[in-house]
Amino acid sequence: MAGTFWFGVALISLLLAGVFFAGCSEQEPATVATPVPTTAPLAKYSSGDIISRSALATGTEYYLILGYDPTADQYERAWIYKNADGTFGYRSDSRTDKALRTTVEKVYPVKISHVAVSSVPVVTPTIVAAVTTTPGVAPSILKISPNTASKDSIVSVTITGYNFQNGATVMLLQPGYTPVKATAVSVASETSIDCTFNLAGLDKGAMNLIVTNPDGRSHTMINAFTLGIAGPIISSVYPGSLKAGETRQLTIYGQNFRDLFKVTLTQGSAVLDCINPVFQDTTKLYCDLAVPATAKTGSWNLVVINVADQQTGQYFRPFTITNST
Repeated sequence: MAGTFWFGVALISLLLAGVFFAGCSEQEPATVATPVPTTAPLAKYSSGDIISRSALATGTEYYLILGYDPTADQYERAWIYKNADGTFGYRSDSRTDKALRTTVEKVYPVKISHVAVSSVPVVTPTIVAAVTTTPGVAPSILKISPNTASKDSIVSVTITGYNFQNGATVMLLQPGYTPVKATAVSVASETSIDCTFNLAGLDKGAMNLIVTNPDGRSHTMINAFTLGIAGPIISSVYPGSLKAGETRQLTIYGQNFRDLFKVTLTQGSAVLDCINPVFQDTTKLYCDLAVPATAKTGSWNLVVINVADQQTGQYFRPFTITNST
């Protein structure tokens, strides 16, 4: 009887174990997440590519790709300009910027050329052929008057400085454009040059002025001339001189005057301001100049400032203050 009892217990245990394992085998296997492969964006450009808005781009529409950051999906780039012979090129400064890959490739879809980044100098070029020079003194530019002009205009200027020689050439250089060579160049003296520039086809912005003597020596004044809205130009002032202690109204004739203006006279660190300014039109101004009795005698520089944009025009002749006696 006891054997039968234990045989039954063993049989029931086996049946229960079978049911348990059968139930476990019917469970769904655990789902394992399969990682979705990600593909890094494919950069269209590489370091050294020169890109543009179109294949027919002109002027300053070229970027040099310096590198690509796949993590940020950004290009690092810098402006690049053509040399005078049409080849690339140079950078006018060391500034760079970063922009999204998608933006760069959309706005600048055309690859123009490719260069080694290390071969592109960061310079402001002078377009003067290398020549063997003899001992001498290089020209030195002090100022150009007027120093502004409107787009597509023809402007006559006077350049003041030292060591100008007969036969000197004069150019304005805007990065990315062919240098503008002056015409009707007249070296009035070793301190003054008169000439004319045709500014057709250039963009608004700063231009460098280059004077080169026949011996090959030259001087470049950076950002000497601005193309855009023309600044004031003074053609004459009446009267052209006053005595110390005298007060007179000045009449100033010229071009590009604005209704908000200021007139000052300077001699070294000394400054005299005209008062009661009156704007008649873009060619004529009035103001009152009260010369102190203690004012220094001699030549003074007279300047008109258009207040709105701070453009200035300096009278090409000195204003004279004489002794009251």
